Amino acid sequence: MDADFWNERWEKGETGWHEGRPNPYLVQHWERLALPPGSTVLVPLCGKSVDLLWLRERGAHAVGVELSGIAVRDFAEESGLTLNARRDGALTRHFTGGLELWEGDIFDLSPGQLPAIDAVFDRAALMALPSRMRGPYARQLQRLAPAARAMLIVTTYSPQASDERPPFSVDADEIRAHFGETYRVEVLETKDILADFPALQRRGFRSLTETAYQLVRRDESKPTG
Repeated sequence: MDADFWNERWEKGETGWHEGRPNPYLVQHWERLALPPGSTVLVPLCGKSVDLLWLRERGAHAVGVELSGIAVRDFAEESGLTLNARRDGALTRHFTGGLELWEGDIFDLSPGQLPAIDAVFDRAALMALPSRMRGPYARQLQRLAPAARAMLIVTTYSPQASDERPPFSVDADEIRAHFGETYRVEVLETKDILADFPALQRRGFRSLTETAYQLVRRDESKPTG
């Protein structure tokens, strides 16, 4: 979707994807990533997610990227944090100890603007994009985090989904197509979540599953746990 679509959603307050609590998959599977203390975690298309705070509280350096200035403002207000702001290229970097939030289009961000990224947490970012944008997004993600040792990616899938409006469907084969050359892809868990979305049922959805994937670099030793 283009920037206008998502900015309009934030302007209208149509942000049903915002969880308001740390993502359960992140909480449950964080330790599986086996990251050293102080690791830097990239959270793309993060909205005003409290996952940034959760990561920071656990000693990670959280780096969010978000298109909407409304989301960035709301994050600062709701978290109670005072964020410094500095224009950097086409984006604005909002930052405080242990956390930075880049406001702007992730495709306008360059690797040199970011610290070295150790891991990526993509909660519904890949699946927020139509198929024509997912390949470029996956390549940009790996360009921004070329040495990331692990990723945790959450997507949804439904046979009734279209490529015209979200939620879009992303399955394991697509994850492997985008990331499999560099990463081993493991399905951590899959849940049926259709009952939580009556609006999608009214749109004709008859099934909706949510899946969490762990990606580990092929040159890393296989994780345990």
